[in-house]
Amino acid sequence: MGITASSLPNRFPKSVMTVSRAEYGDHNSQAQGPKLPLQIKSGSLPAGLQGHVFVIGPAGSVSSPRASNGAAIPSKDGTTLLYNGDGMVYRFDFDQPDEGAFMASRLVRPPSYYADVATYALPQFHGSTAAPDLRFESIGVARLGQLGIRNQLNTAFLPMQFTDEDRERLLVTWDAGRPYEIDPATLATVTPVGWNSEWLPVSELVSLPWEPPTAFATVQTSAHPVFDPHRNGGEVITVNLGRSLSNSFSQLVPIPYLIKELIDLIFHREPAPLDLQREVKVSPEASAVNSPEKETLKDKLLILLGTLWRFIYSLLTFFTGNFVDLIIWDGKGQLKTWRVQCNGRPIQINQSIHQIGVSEDYIVLLDTAFKIAVDELLPPLKKRDSRRIEQWVRTVFDHPQLARNDLYIVRRQDLQSPPPALNGKRNLPTVNAHRIVLPFEAAHFLVDYDNPNDCLTLHFSHVCAWDAAETISEFDYDLDTKGDPFERLYGIIYSPTDISRLGCATLKITPTGVALVRPQNTDIVMDPKLTWGPAIYAYRGGDCYGPPGRIDTLYWSCIGCWSELLKPHIENLYKDYPYRQVGFDLLHTIAEAGLPSNLIRLQITPLEEAKPDQSRVTIADFYQFDPSITVGSPQFIPARGQGEDSDPQAGYLFCIVHYGDGQSETNGNEVWIFDAANLRQGPVCQLWHPQMDFGFTVHSTWLSQAKPRTANYFIPVEEDYKAVVDHPDQYPEVRQLFNDWVFPQREPDLKD
Repeated sequence: MGITASSLPNRFPKSVMTVSRAEYGDHNSQAQGPKLPLQIKSGSLPAGLQGHVFVIGPAGSVSSPRASNGAAIPSKDGTTLLYNGDGMVYRFDFDQPDEGAFMASRLVRPPSYYADVATYALPQFHGSTAAPDLRFESIGVARLGQLGIRNQLNTAFLPMQFTDEDRERLLVTWDAGRPYEIDPATLATVTPVGWNSEWLPVSELVSLPWEPPTAFATVQTSAHPVFDPHRNGGEVITVNLGRSLSNSFSQLVPIPYLIKELIDLIFHREPAPLDLQREVKVSPEASAVNSPEKETLKDKLLILLGTLWRFIYSLLTFFTGNFVDLIIWDGKGQLKTWRVQCNGRPIQINQSIHQIGVSEDYIVLLDTAFKIAVDELLPPLKKRDSRRIEQWVRTVFDHPQLARNDLYIVRRQDLQSPPPALNGKRNLPTVNAHRIVLPFEAAHFLVDYDNPNDCLTLHFSHVCAWDAAETISEFDYDLDTKGDPFERLYGIIYSPTDISRLGCATLKITPTGVALVRPQNTDIVMDPKLTWGPAIYAYRGGDCYGPPGRIDTLYWSCIGCWSELLKPHIENLYKDYPYRQVGFDLLHTIAEAGLPSNLIRLQITPLEEAKPDQSRVTIADFYQFDPSITVGSPQFIPARGQGEDSDPQAGYLFCIVHYGDGQSETNGNEVWIFDAANLRQGPVCQLWHPQMDFGFTVHSTWLSQAKPRTANYFIPVEEDYKAVVDHPDQYPEVRQLFNDWVFPQREPDLKD
């Protein structure tokens, strides 16, 4: 099972670059049909399969270009990331073993989704001399516009079951928006967690006297909140971040957009053209619109003055605005919030808190290795010279991830009940966090729930000299030479530029600080053939029953090392990486030979059994895919009849594989199922369907049942956005948009 070279000129599968936006399933008026019965390509469905696997991923946007088969091509423009897109939830049902396996799918539809579709389709929202252009633009990892930022909810899930409820509930999440609850049975989007007023924006810019408030504010949170079923009948724990402009050049804040506005104003400013490739069915009353007109000199001067005023205000508030608010929610009522401090000062997060961890006694916050670069926020400008300016901005302002982990640890016993609000405003209590810095950056980590002797054990995937926020774009090529987006693999994450590490660290917590129990270098494993780009994890216990007391078995999917995903830009970013193990000459040799994707099973030895000079982390099993296949979204499925305390390998490993260019009968997408105790033997079952066409997928989860939601918690959209819509300075077009389309959750009928 060694490394196999491929004769294909582009081994990385292009099928990941297209995705169908079609929906399937019951109780969904937008569905193209019932859920899909999956066909067996190889092997057989294991008798022990049970429950439901949920997978989520971006599915492009309403304005994404389309392939000949109708699938979206999200990154065809050369600057949009595959991360950018409406969340599509896929549910794979294994609860009827006699009838087979099925797949349902449905887009996640928060209020900003309805605003996006309506403003894209209807000309009255495209702007004029008297009205703003309300359309959203795909800008790197996000969709932004006059209305604010889209909450795309395309990254992860949080299953939860509260003690006083008889069924499981499910959240969908994203790093830049409130989490939303969906119905596990219908997959319908139900309600946000927390009112708009209960969340603070990541950064505030002063509004101009003639401008209303932003409808959809940028809320930075964690894509991986946690659920603890053992405390107070169940608690959801997450964060709300604030960023000063001094540490947020690489985040979703206004400075990059201000630069864009100035560049755009100088080189090109007129309403973007309507996509004429689509036919839009519009009601007669909606077709009476103002014709877009070019801006006058007065309009341009007002825009320029407004932009300069925002920029000056940004400089005046350059060092203020950092905060981390810890949030706990009981599934029923208001959010409880604490302002986290370290040594009496607000915490400054330089990148993101993509994931947090919880144990019996502690909450762990990590400044994770997941940034959003300035160039990703600059929308494509239409002239070649302005594109060159964008390329220059990318070169000058882009920077590598921090090569360390800043960990903040909060004692749960210090979370006293928040005081009541004063004059309608939150009166936040503070809580202190201990800080410790560990080497080797990480984007994902897990935590043992048990804390024997006040010790806290964390399990890391160290994504060394690799950047999940950096993707291939047209700037990696000569701007004067056009090329096929499929050949150029736009939007796909670069290959790792060094070998990754997998490991664990045990910390001793005292009233005065935190210390490592064993040197971190001791409990790390790296394999020159296997540990390249560990992306997504799976393990027994990642469900509604909370994290296990001690994690001793972990699964990781690794992207591998691909020559066509190595470009000078990513190599320049990490040429001075301080912990480099593989030099660039050897890196190029490895990439040319090809290190394919794989699945790894890690075994973690308990601390009390570990030898002083021996790593607690070992690779116990693995499966290496063919060189033309990539793997994603692994999920552990416990075998039927196994209890919570059964063998952590007693079950199956579900994953999604991509291969080819998407033109085959299978669309280059399949579901593979492995025996979790024997990866090496290969998949025991391969499933497909001609209409199952997903692109880049992210995280997954498993529920034992998919019952209809019965919880009473619900935030009405009208009340949630009332303050924005009823603001005296609000544009009439915004009021019309919300009243006609957002509040009634309607969308124009788009026909390809």
